[in-house]
Amino acid sequence: MWGYSSAGRAPEWHSGGQRFEPDNLDAARMLAEVNAKNPEELLRLCEGDNLGIRYALMHLYAYFENEDGALALHKKYDEYEESQMLFPLAVLYYKKADFEASLQYLRRLAKANKDTKKFLRMMGMIRNLSGVR
Repeated sequence: MWGYSSAGRAPEWHSGGQRFEPDNLDAARMLAEVNAKNPEELLRLCEGDNLGIRYALMHLYAYFENEDGALALHKKYDEYEESQMLFPLAVLYYKKADFEASLQYLRRLAKANKDTKKFLRMMGMIRNLSGVR
């Protein structure tokens, strides 16, 4: 049976039969924001971050549009030019409608990762094939 899950799209057996309720989105978002503090605490305890927590945290910052947190995290790790740091920053600025900053991070990403242009071209082709405008 479809339509039962935490996301509303997975089979019932996958979700344990829990029905997705859109009214609970605010509560779920609040819970996710609270849980974003856990990676921050892990980074405080292990600044070397041998587990790669900073990458998950960067994505959380981008999702919640926490520009200050994202920039501080990027700076803390010597502004590494890594895909896992640059792409979320590009997304964050895109979500904030700062397209120039988003494009700057995409350009930096393209320098750091040679497959970036190929990936973005492919995404454009997929969009064109699906008829999305």
